[in-house]
Amino acid sequence: VIRRDVQGMDLYCYAGTHAFFNLADDPELFAAAREARGIVFAGEEIVSRPYHKFFNAGEHAEYPVHVPEEHIIRDGVVLEKLDGSMIAGVQVGNSIFWGTKMWADEFHHEISQFDDGKYEEFAKQANRDGYTPIFEWVSPKRKIVIPYEKENLILTGMRHKETGAYLPYEDMVSYAGDIPVVQQCSKDDLMEALNGTDREDMEGYVVRHPDGEMLKVKLDWYVAVHEYASSRKAILKAIHDDKIDDVISILNRYEATRSLVAEVEALTKDFGKFVQSKVDEIVGMVEDRKHMSRKEFALDIQGYDKYWKPVLFQVRTEQENGGNLVLLADKLVRERAGKILG
Repeated sequence: VIRRDVQGMDLYCYAGTHAFFNLADDPELFAAAREARGIVFAGEEIVSRPYHKFFNAGEHAEYPVHVPEEHIIRDGVVLEKLDGSMIAGVQVGNSIFWGTKMWADEFHHEISQFDDGKYEEFAKQANRDGYTPIFEWVSPKRKIVIPYEKENLILTGMRHKETGAYLPYEDMVSYAGDIPVVQQCSKDDLMEALNGTDREDMEGYVVRHPDGEMLKVKLDWYVAVHEYASSRKAILKAIHDDKIDDVISILNRYEATRSLVAEVEALTKDFGKFVQSKVDEIVGMVEDRKHMSRKEFALDIQGYDKYWKPVLFQVRTEQENGGNLVLLADKLVRERAGKILG
């Protein structure tokens, strides 16, 4: 768990989902760790209490892979899972800070510019009533996979700061007034998702039970494209592994991600140009110095980029062994280029 000072207060957030799997045998510690998702204290007072950590269906022992469908749904409410950033409206002095789980300043500034004042007044009232209002910020500038056309701050939950209880969905809708609220979905929609039926216009569903427990059900299409839509490193790995055709095929399959294909193709071309240029440079340097002893070679390339110098030595050794310099240089450059460009 990471502790961070935010405006003189203490914020706690888990460092990675993997940490929870080491705590399954200690229910109390497990429950405490789940609260570390951006919870903020001022001394002993809880200033902000956003969502506790909850899991995908089948991700954790609480919801085993073969859990009966009726247990997943129980008597819970099925809500749309939005593809944005969780934001808590936190009372700090006389103002509201719009905080992500790590209180990234850029989100606060964006939302402050977006808000005409009604969100701030709503958040202040919620805080006065003892609740942390929890929103999802969606924006064309913050696209993950779903291409939202305009900025919006959508209320998804209200959590009591002291008890941790969530305001029931119907009560939250009534409380919200003219503040946009996350859409409720049918249990039939959820059942179709569990049976593998995809929709290409949403990330998935959140099932919220009356006791406050929740779980996520992500649609197959979203899981398939998310890695490549949100990670340049994943695309570069696919290029390095010569699997970029598969990636483009996946992205082309769905309307929401077809616009990414041109970017991926451009990145593939840029990567190829960089590799070819670096290979030509390294092979040329080795060939130009083939008359030198190893000591002379080492002294002569002292000023060369330290990151690429090991490749020079390996290609030089390949030259001494009568091997294929271009083939080896290409392999080594691709490996190192993927690391620095990612």
